[in-house]
Amino acid sequence: MAAAAAGGAADPIAGKPVSELTSLFGQAVPVALGEARIRASTESAKAAETFLNRLQRSSEAWAVMTHVLEATAITEQGDASLYLAEAARVLASKVRHDMLGLAESSHASLRAMLLKHLLRTSGQAAARPAFRHLAVALAAAAVTMPSWTSVVPSLVAACGGPARLGSPEGTCEALALLTVLLELPTEVTRRETCISESRRSAVRTEITRGAEAVHSTLDAILASHSANVEIRSLCLKAFSAWVEERIMPVAVLPGSRLTSALLSGLKVEATFAHSSQLLVALLEHVDRDGTADDKTSVAGTVLPSIIDAEPLLRSLIPLCIDDETDDRAITLAAAAASAGCIAAHSLVGSTSALAPLRPGLARMMAVAAASGCRPVQMEAL
Repeated sequence: MAAAAAGGAADPIAGKPVSELTSLFGQAVPVALGEARIRASTESAKAAETFLNRLQRSSEAWAVMTHVLEATAITEQGDASLYLAEAARVLASKVRHDMLGLAESSHASLRAMLLKHLLRTSGQAAARPAFRHLAVALAAAAVTMPSWTSVVPSLVAACGGPARLGSPEGTCEALALLTVLLELPTEVTRRETCISESRRSAVRTEITRGAEAVHSTLDAILASHSANVEIRSLCLKAFSAWVEERIMPVAVLPGSRLTSALLSGLKVEATFAHSSQLLVALLEHVDRDGTADDKTSVAGTVLPSIIDAEPLLRSLIPLCIDDETDDRAITLAAAAASAGCIAAHSLVGSTSALAPLRPGLARMMAVAAASGCRPVQMEAL
């Protein structure tokens, strides 16, 4: 098999038909990536890896990986999940780094193929790695394909539209859309993606223009699938990704169901650390990009929930002191300090609507400082 995969001294890729390359791919993947590697000789494993690397760099990879996705059933039997995952991973890499090697006339059909298999693998445990790679590939396509305009509206439509996404029958479509939306902001800022700075700027401008619609979509999906833990988690992660990249409009944050969901996470020990981290990112976004009114509004929304978490902060401080890797108390204190920073102009003076929150915030800071949990944000207070 090693000789077949490596192709001897000759180029193992050039001139071979897609069917033969697909067969060689099928032989190489288990040896390079699967359990067969344990039984294979070092020479065989290295030959398989070399073949896969060469195939990925070749122009034939587009057709081979498409054929693998089309021909491979979703099953936990055998190496099917490995084939799907590797084909999807290679396509994601090609979309990021090698779009100049693909004719622009092929872009639309490539997007349609990626979306078809994203939906096919959505919700399938055996295809989870492939699903994630396909979502990355679509997010990268939004960045590297100038012909793809109105990215988010077209994705929503391709996933069945708002009615389908909000229905119990639309769970797989919702998971697919949310996973792409989770990856999209990161792809826009990913420096290694092969695009010009002017193209990167143009994509950021376009998705920023559509960010309010993204918020509405996330909000609606969260409302419709509130009992689905996976969808709820993905909604919040996607929301946070758009906030962290400073794309989500600040004005939508105070009354957002998504912000409320983050705050509710402070009440549960299992979710509070993640919620605290996301709140810090949200508050930093507001601090940098919000107006004075935005800051007052967001602080008024966030501070009461943070102050209510004081008992949890007190209970976590001993754990933080005993275990230096446990930074949950510091994260919560950082969220409180961030909220205090953006509200500082309103917390001064007894006439402020936020004035009643001053004692609770001061108490939170005192508890954190006395224990050594002193986040950087506290220096600004």
